Amino acid sequence: MADKLNEKNKLFADEYIKDLHITNAAIRAGYSKKTAHVQGHELLKKPKIQAYIQERMNKRAERTEITQDKVLNEIAKMAFVNAKSLFDDNGHLKKINELPDDITAAISGIDVGEVRSNDSLTVVVKKIKFWDKRGSLELLGKHLKLFDGDGAGKQAPKPLDPAFL
Repeated sequence: MADKLNEKNKLFADEYIKDLHITNAAIRAGYSKKTAHVQGHELLKKPKIQAYIQERMNKRAERTEITQDKVLNEIAKMAFVNAKSLFDDNGHLKKINELPDDITAAISGIDVGEVRSNDSLTVVVKKIKFWDKRGSLELLGKHLKLFDGDGAGKQAPKPLDPAFL
């Protein structure tokens, strides 16, 4: 497919794949800053460029083994984490290596601190922070078209639409 594109079109497509930003890709490919936005949109309408971009994105997904399913599964871990899973039956915080992978995937940070007093009393403070549950639920809801006004859902995104990733 690449042999059917001229070098400037191929360069635009390669730049577009980096960040899916049409204007920046056109500028990096050598188009005028004044017209880059319009040029980029026109270039993305061309079937040969669309096919080349899709081919490159498919190869990247295969190479990196990053799939829509993997991304959705990770978002689901953050969206559906249950803080109860952090504790044993006695209400004590489990050790990090005892937590299931789906729970640790939802953790964005752990702070551990010790406070000692003169009479050798030691208090350990542990704070566990999770990734944004609401944001994760919103991403999943958007993906599933749960938030469309009439509930009917919208047309499926085009393959070059960043939401398709």
